[in-house]
Amino acid sequence: MHAALHGGSGLFILISMFKNFETANRISDLMLDISGQLGSSVAIVSDGENCTPDEVRAYKLCVARILDKIHEQVLGPLFAEYPRLRPPELDEQAP
Repeated sequence: MHAALHGGSGLFILISMFKNFETANRISDLMLDISGQLGSSVAIVSDGENCTPDEVRAYKLCVARILDKIHEQVLGPLFAEYPRLRPPELDEQAP
């Protein structure tokens, strides 16, 4: 897997992170599970009973940023290195 690191010029430098497929597979499973749990947490906050609309918006923004980082810096490079780990349902969600 390649991890994106910021270089001094602001460009990303790709380095290999996981050479072992089983490690990459376990990380993929964990990151996808974490992503799902974050999505579930948004549903809890969004139920409208205990949070104000401002709290819901703030929380959704926070979770969106976390999910973006997980997908951009971990899952994206991992799936580029090991395409067979990419769940088909992710392709179905693409715009």
